[in-house]
Order: sequence, then C-alpha cells, then structure tokens
Amino acid sequence: IPESDSIARYLLERFEGRGETFMPRSLEERTRSNILTRLHDTYISPIQGCMYKAEPPFGAFAERSKAIEELKRQWQIIDASV
Repeated sequence: IPESDSIARYLLERFEGRGETFMPRSLEERTRSNILTRLHDTYISPIQGCMYKAEPPFGAFAERSKAIEELKRQWQIIDASV
C-alpha cells in the first residue's frame, strides 16, 4: 500500500476491535484528525525534503532557505489548528 493515509486506514480497519484504537472516538475529533492529515499531506510533505535533502528541488522551491521558511509557515498553520 503506497500512501501513509491509506496504510493507516487499512491498519485501523484490519485490527478494529483488537485492543485500543488510534481512531478518535467522536465525529468532531475524527474530522479534526482528517483535516490535520490533509494539511500535512498537501502542504508539508511536498517540501519536507528541505530538512534532509542535500540538493534541490525542495518541492516548488529551488533554495533550501525559502523551502524552510514555507515549512515553518505551514507548521504554524497546523499548530494553530491543534
């Protein structure tokens, strides 16, 4: 299974009913979790390579410093959502 969200959902369903779950219990908590996952996958994943890749490109950015600035900005958005 190639995508982390798909892997996580598979594991949640595959082991449903076995011990504790990682799935939030309320609809509101699940919605919040889904939003945070989408924000990460859409805005963080494409540029997270700036933290460890030696060479560009870093998503849409040719310079590591610009990608890191954007990464910080996106984390601030996610932090505000938590």
